[in-house]
Amino acid sequence: MKNFWKSSILHIGLIASCAVLRLATPIYAEELPKSLNLNLNLPPLQVEEGQETDVIEEKYREILGEISISSEAVEVVDKIKDQVLEVKTITLDFVATQVKGKRTEQVAGKLSAGVEHKLARAEFSVPSELRGYIIVVDQEKMETKTFQPVTNQIMVQALEDMSKEALSALSVADVTSYFDFTIYDVELLESIERDGGVWEYLLQVEGWKEQDLVKVKVRSDTWIPHEILLYEDQVFMGKLEFSNVVLNVDLSSEQLKDLPKVKEVRM
Repeated sequence: MKNFWKSSILHIGLIASCAVLRLATPIYAEELPKSLNLNLNLPPLQVEEGQETDVIEEKYREILGEISISSEAVEVVDKIKDQVLEVKTITLDFVATQVKGKRTEQVAGKLSAGVEHKLARAEFSVPSELRGYIIVVDQEKMETKTFQPVTNQIMVQALEDMSKEALSALSVADVTSYFDFTIYDVELLESIERDGGVWEYLLQVEGWKEQDLVKVKVRSDTWIPHEILLYEDQVFMGKLEFSNVVLNVDLSSEQLKDLPKVKEVRM
């Protein structure tokens, strides 16, 4: 399981991933600050000052030319890319599930992020050991603050001190990269028309966030992936589910940073 949850929004455990969660070992609340890893890489394609939009588009097409993507998948991938490029803020509910033999383990909560604020916030509800935990990631200050309800304290830690073994991978400036599949090998496996003329697509993506293989479900009414299935050596290992996704809502830095007024302890 060397790659499982390695870079997702949630190992979120969000991941994020995310984000975006690493669930290979049991999760204990008192260990949370030591096991948080953040992926704060900027998106691979940056617009430099003075660069024309058509130059950026040309570079994007060059990247597409170097990877294997089926013609059927190009339109879907482009729609997702166009949507995520417009994201300034995002809020969503996440559930990260890992299959361990006959058992499953889950981490769930709510993720909020502001690209311009360079802030991300994760509030955990599952498992019970993490219920009530809040993590605020401040990329500008290069630190995280973790509210621990068990101790009624806030643990402050510099990003460079974070463990590489990820419980969570929360991306701030890069949060939308989790939904950008333009630089990977992609194949469209299925397209189904749902009620109301909404189409649901199933994509197979190789190499996403260092995973061997993932399958992505996305609907045409939002173009934001709502389920990511993870595989290793063709074996199903778990999934990330996103729901109640809201884009570009008015989300202030104060809202993202809000924590209980309790003692702060710097690690």
